Amino acid sequence: MPPSKMLAWALLLAVQHGVVMPSPVHNSDPQLKAWYQESNAAYFDNKLPDIPIYWEKLPSGVYAETACPLSWPTDGNADLCVIRVSEVFRQRALLPIAVHAVLHESCHVEDHRHARPLDSHGDQWQACMLRLATAGAFKDLW
Repeated sequence: MPPSKMLAWALLLAVQHGVVMPSPVHNSDPQLKAWYQESNAAYFDNKLPDIPIYWEKLPSGVYAETACPLSWPTDGNADLCVIRVSEVFRQRALLPIAVHAVLHESCHVEDHRHARPLDSHGDQWQACMLRLATAGAFKDLW
């Protein structure tokens, strides 16, 4: 099969299955990156990969999202994931929501790192969020 046809099939499958591929053209936002790195050190023993994280205009009702390659979550390669946070929360008064979103999405990255079955907010993700809450990650955020 010619490469152009393979790419077309891959894109079709990605759209059909709701998989969003990371975009290599975005650089991380310094503030979001700092929050991600701080939470990685404080709550994940620096085991989360260094991935892009940036503000983006997301659909209404979507606060943030973690996008990983088509193989997600079967290969455990979280190094190819990207986190997008809704630019709506860039306002100073709404920054605590953005911090919460970074923590929330970090649990998705952890799930992917362990190659867990796709279960968006399943038991393992819930355990991660509970662990963060117990450790005080959400103090002053809710």
